Amino acid sequence: MREAVQAVQTIRDFMAVAPDAMLLVAADGRIVHANALAEELFGYAPGGLTKTPVEALLPERFRNVHLAHRRDFLTNPRTRAVGIGPQLHALHRDGREIPVEINLSPMAQAGGVETLVAIRDVSERRRIERALADSERQLGMLVSGVTDYAIYMLDAKGTVVTWNSGAARIKGYSAEEIVGRHYSVFFTDEDCAAGEPAKALAAATAQGRFEKQAWRVRKDGSRFLAHVVIDTVRDEAGALAGFVKIARDITGEKRAEEARNEARRQAAIAEERRRSAEALRRSNEALASVLEASPVGIVATGPDGVIESWNKAAEQIYGCYAAEAIGRRQAEVMEGDGSAGRPRGELIALASRGGTRRGVELRHRRHDGQPVEVSVSSAPLFGAQGEPRGFVFVIDDITQRKALAEQLRHSQKLETMGQLTGGVAHDFNNLLGIVISNLELLQEGLQPGGRAWELCDAAMGAGLRGAELIAHMLAFARKQSLEPKLLKVNDLVRNMAKLLGRTLGTHIEIELKLDPETWPVLIDPVQFETALTNLATNARDAMPQGGHLSIQTANVVLDDSYTARFSDVSPGRYMMVAVTDSGTGMTQEVVDQAFDPFFTTKAVGQGTGLGLSMVFGFVKQSGGHIRIYSEVGAGTTVKLYLPHSALEGPGQVRTPYAAQPPTAGHESILVVEDNEALAQSVGALLAAAGFVPILAHDGHAALALLARRDEIDLLFTDIVMPGGLNGVELARRALNLRPGLKVLFTSGFADAFVAPGDSVMIANRLLTKPYRREELIAKIHEVLQAAV
Repeated sequence: MREAVQAVQTIRDFMAVAPDAMLLVAADGRIVHANALAEELFGYAPGGLTKTPVEALLPERFRNVHLAHRRDFLTNPRTRAVGIGPQLHALHRDGREIPVEINLSPMAQAGGVETLVAIRDVSERRRIERALADSERQLGMLVSGVTDYAIYMLDAKGTVVTWNSGAARIKGYSAEEIVGRHYSVFFTDEDCAAGEPAKALAAATAQGRFEKQAWRVRKDGSRFLAHVVIDTVRDEAGALAGFVKIARDITGEKRAEEARNEARRQAAIAEERRRSAEALRRSNEALASVLEASPVGIVATGPDGVIESWNKAAEQIYGCYAAEAIGRRQAEVMEGDGSAGRPRGELIALASRGGTRRGVELRHRRHDGQPVEVSVSSAPLFGAQGEPRGFVFVIDDITQRKALAEQLRHSQKLETMGQLTGGVAHDFNNLLGIVISNLELLQEGLQPGGRAWELCDAAMGAGLRGAELIAHMLAFARKQSLEPKLLKVNDLVRNMAKLLGRTLGTHIEIELKLDPETWPVLIDPVQFETALTNLATNARDAMPQGGHLSIQTANVVLDDSYTARFSDVSPGRYMMVAVTDSGTGMTQEVVDQAFDPFFTTKAVGQGTGLGLSMVFGFVKQSGGHIRIYSEVGAGTTVKLYLPHSALEGPGQVRTPYAAQPPTAGHESILVVEDNEALAQSVGALLAAAGFVPILAHDGHAALALLARRDEIDLLFTDIVMPGGLNGVELARRALNLRPGLKVLFTSGFADAFVAPGDSVMIANRLLTKPYRREELIAKIHEVLQAAV
């Protein structure tokens, strides 16, 4: 029993994986089992064929015959095919008939013989067979009906076997005339002599195909150009059975092609000419565009110097439009009148000497008569035959370049003078410090009003005046000690205007034009006020009979076009202060020297020549820019451009120092000064004020004293000192050694020796040389009382 069940399961497993629709049919004709392909073929749901009579899957006309065949099969069961060859149809559930092939295999079971039926849908095969039959029939009709191609067959030896109407039309032979003859009859005599018929068949046999264009001969002896294809035909065993030959008369096509080729050649020649003309046109347009876009002037003339071409840059350089220049002589439009020491017609004369000349610097004139500095390169032009055609000139406007070079030279001169001035001023500051300190000590022991006291007071006044001049020199040298604060200058200007109103006199009318939204700037307010005072004083001196003085503030942006003209300023945002007077004005020569130290147009004894130098130095040291605009008889405007600061929170304007009576002290002060005489004077001033001075000649000596003397309360050090240890570095080491030590700096021009990161350490702890006793004592008390 177990073996029977196993056998049934094996059959069903086989049916599940079989590639065809499978049915297992009982002896009574009912379906016992069907695989998924069978259910899909006949349109039944899974399990829907079980117990269905197998005759239900046959069209009505086959059912009686099938019952007889089934009885016969069960009588003599054997494996056999049904429907191979003749058409057999099965019935789909929706009524469609399906062409099929069937194989029957008997399966012995305990209940009798069951039949395993394999069913294959041959619908697609039958469709292909019908299509192939139709195709063969149509091909026969097509070949026989084709008249444009000669299509015929040859046997293996080259004898004509078939002949279509196209062959008859093209070659002139009827089928009766040509069938049975060798196909070499169509070849020319020379091709036959060369063995071409045999070669063509041999090539087709070896390669399976032969194709060629060659001349062939008609029945009437005329020749035609044929396109010939020979294909081999082989039987089922692969043996050569013959050839299919297709020929087409292409004589007319060849002639038409030759005509088309000639037409194309002529069209190509015409197109090439058109393209050449177009390329020449584009080249001329491109050349014209290049000439117009060129940043340098390009001028072409004839041999006689008459202008033929004049580009945009030339228009800008000379201020003359092309329409005005073309047709006139070059010398008339461009060159001067000889007043610069050069004759008219010089350019043509130079160009006529032959060769290319580069970079000849000349002074020409603009259309409005203004001079213009140019660098000219020239070359001769020649025609197609090498004949002289004229000249071309390339002109570069170097006016601005030469002006910038002059600015640089002047700037370098001022820098050199500033370095010399700063060095001299430093030494003078120390000398004046000694003089002022000793005069103050000396004056304390004299009776006020006496002759000696008056002489001492006069000497003190001269010393202070000298200190003021030294301050101006240091300002010019950009080495003065600044105390910059973040400010909006309008308040400073308003305060100064009140003071200037009393200082300049009632004959000078002062007008303020202040932009209420000026940007903040980081400057020293006292130095700014001094600069403004100097400018106002100069303006007053230029208006001896009275006049109008205007002070204007405004926000400005200096762009690349402006800064390209001046090498000492960078593009960016600036706050401008302009001081304008209605005075006598200055010549350009005076303007060019106005910032030079000690230069003055005033009478001897009426000016030091340091006022504008000080203003120049202050502006440059503040990172700004300064310009003078003046004309004789039309007044002067001096514009200060101070860089806008991105810092926030404007600081307070510093209140100028007011002298206070000295206050007695008792603290120990370490004085570090490399000038021994000045150190002694400072020590005497401190001792007279009650302090205990301790002197050191350099930073290393000061550190040694700090290491062994705990009573030192304050370090008072010069910033600029020899020995490789300046005052800032000394203070840093001293604070590491003695945290909480109070520090006071002094210098005549500290900024040049202070690194950007050290400014915070120096801020509010700097006393500028030379200083009065009252300033020294007050500053010491301020630092001692300040929080650490």
